[in-house]
Amino acid sequence: MKVKMDELLDAMETNNCFIKWYYDTQKETLIMVTDDCDDSIEDDFCREEINNDEEDRFISLPTEFDIQEYDMMISYSNKQQNEIRDTLLSALRNKGAFRRFKDAVFELDVRDGWYIYKREEYKKIALTWLDGHGIQSV
Repeated sequence: MKVKMDELLDAMETNNCFIKWYYDTQKETLIMVTDDCDDSIEDDFCREEINNDEEDRFISLPTEFDIQEYDMMISYSNKQQNEIRDTLLSALRNKGAFRRFKDAVFELDVRDGWYIYKREEYKKIALTWLDGHGIQSV
């Protein structure tokens, strides 16, 4: 079994409570299933197949609960120099931390570094997931 790493990472970044991503072990493809009200026939078919999967054909990708992006933001912040670190960590306090952190990353002009760091952290999680399911990245 194999999957393209970039496609896997992109899917992982959008895997949430509204969009679910699965790896189809028979077709060796990634499948997106949405939970919105505008269900397509294809979505319903996929959802039914996945719900009735008795052969472990479909493997759920890591979710936001597996990924812990908040911890990534703290780790990235702690790797920065004094003023940048303090501003980023301050942004992570209290309600709205994700939005404030993203705003601070842009204002401090460290967004490229953040996106590179985040992608590498996602890649580590992906490699562990791939290894655990016997899937190769290409």
